[in-house]
Amino acid sequence: MTPAPTNVGGVTYVDCPGFYDAAGPEQKIINAFSIHYLFSTAIPKSVVLVMPETDLVLDTAPILPLLRKMTETFPGDQLMRCLSMVITKQGAVVDPAAILRDLSARDPTRVIDLTPSVKGLLIHLADNCERLISFMPRPEGLGAYPDAARAGILTKIRNAEFLTRTICVPQLEPDSRILASELAI
Repeated sequence: MTPAPTNVGGVTYVDCPGFYDAAGPEQKIINAFSIHYLFSTAIPKSVVLVMPETDLVLDTAPILPLLRKMTETFPGDQLMRCLSMVITKQGAVVDPAAILRDLSARDPTRVIDLTPSVKGLLIHLADNCERLISFMPRPEGLGAYPDAARAGILTKIRNAEFLTRTICVPQLEPDSRILASELAI
């Protein structure tokens, strides 16, 4: 379930519907509509990519298909300007800049999701790691996150540009496109 918007220090945070929601084609259509609606408003907004540390270091690199879908949804240089990243469930000390550079150096003929846009975004995040990437360590208990980590995350989010005019082209997966076309008849 996507929680309600939260206001912290004059900035409202909205947990955007998932890009890879497993709830079925109906929910994917709702998510695409919600993303389009959210980004069609003139309210300044930025995008925060939140993912667990393990998703960065796995050989399967789950970040790549996610970034591909994000670059298709937000074309052009928008993400370069408005994206920050939070690495959650931090365990071992990770050098995200090195990992992102390694991912960008993979052979694009062998990695279907490593499009030029994704590669550029990986390099941008690596080059701006200190400014745009923050960490959320594993919680010490249910909801028990260190205040210092939370403050650092909010600072990095604010370091990204907040855009007022956004081009948003939500992507539907084949099962959702079929359902949408059936509903349109």
